[in-house]
Amino acid sequence: MTVYTSFDEIPRGHYRLVVSDIPWGFKNKNTGGSGKSGAGFHYPTMSLDEILALPIPDICAKDCVMFQWVPDSLLDVGIGVFKHCGFTYKGVLVWDKLSIGMGWWYRNQTEHCIYGVKGKAKAFHAQRPNIFRARRSGHSRKPDVFWDDYVNPVVTPERQPCIELFAREARPGWDCFGNEVVEILEKED
Repeated sequence: MTVYTSFDEIPRGHYRLVVSDIPWGFKNKNTGGSGKSGAGFHYPTMSLDEILALPIPDICAKDCVMFQWVPDSLLDVGIGVFKHCGFTYKGVLVWDKLSIGMGWWYRNQTEHCIYGVKGKAKAFHAQRPNIFRARRSGHSRKPDVFWDDYVNPVVTPERQPCIELFAREARPGWDCFGNEVVEILEKED
């Protein structure tokens, strides 16, 4: 496991499986009664131009699978970023958070993780539904069921090495990039 503190350090053309949880920026600043509920209160977010400038396509191997988390209200933008990175959209996983969140049109209770391929990466043939239910356990933290039942079972030798972008914790066998992981590791030293 390697923890990267800069995209410039990440090897190019290396990764065959990528999980990305981009810190999407939202144009609206009023995020709720307390004003402390939006992503920008918890961590630095990125504009679409900053996201598109990330060298995500450069770190991926010729044949690669990517999972990319996208908030409901930015699903169209997320698919555009996905395609910009050279990936062909194959489908979506839906996380039912079992509690109502924010939203201007409807109160969001789900979050989406789009997945797809670059090159000739093979299909998973996973016998799982594309929806899972799990309670939230922290701002933007993804549930263990995503990792245990959807990602880890598809990590095979031909899909390694793996990296998580904008990670919140270090995972055995995975390289990662993310300021929250770096902060945790610095506190442990």
